[in-house]
Amino acid sequence: MKINKENTNKTLMPTQEILKVCGKVSYNESAQAWNTIKIKKEVFLIFPQLKDKRSEFNYTMVIPRTNEEVKEKFESLSKEQKIPILLFFEKDIKIE
Repeated sequence: MKINKENTNKTLMPTQEILKVCGKVSYNESAQAWNTIKIKKEVFLIFPQLKDKRSEFNYTMVIPRTNEEVKEKFESLSKEQKIPILLFFEKDIKIE
């Protein structure tokens, strides 16, 4: 019997108020890939469970293509009692 990972995960819920955290996406030389998003300490204040080094945590990234898909996804997550984290990728523009 194959276990569906989506049904076996427990969603972590935030423990504090709305928080805005800014960070960077880093290039990992050894992996030769853009695969590192560092989590800031403020996020650990909201999700203290992430500090448990003996536990494994997964994430699901959903990338809607339209604003309508965003609305639909938020409605379905609300019914599932899940709180999404909004993540925006922004390119630094250097003004000389």
